[in-house]
Amino acid sequence: AEARRVCAHRILPMPKSAFGQRALEDAVRKAREAGELSEPCGHGIWLGGRWDKAQNRWEWEDSVVLSDGPLEASSGEPVVSPSRPFSNWAAGQPTGRPPEAEPWMYMEVDTGKWHDVQAERYSLGIVCRQSEALPT
Repeated sequence: AEARRVCAHRILPMPKSAFGQRALEDAVRKAREAGELSEPCGHGIWLGGRWDKAQNRWEWEDSVVLSDGPLEASSGEPVVSPSRPFSNWAAGQPTGRPPEAEPWMYMEVDTGKWHDVQAERYSLGIVCRQSEALPT
């Protein structure tokens, strides 16, 4: 909620492809090197993805679907397939059982891997996507 408020009319990152994921990781690395992303918030950044209980699926803020229903724990390998949406969950993620127990998503800065989380559990960095679109 705080991240969405801070970003106001901009949006949180939504890496929908391997290319978009790399672009986000590069932007975060550059921000960290420039001192614009520091501890403790430098551990991870909020992503614009969430568990939608009403729709029973993971989705991006723009309603692009990440999953039809709950996901099994990931092997840690990115999903890059023409028949499935791109994903980059860390091994064992998502862990929320049921998914609404940890309905928000963040990206670990050091690995680029995604995690599900309760909003109150961590202090994470907030990266707002500028008006010029990052590659998806």
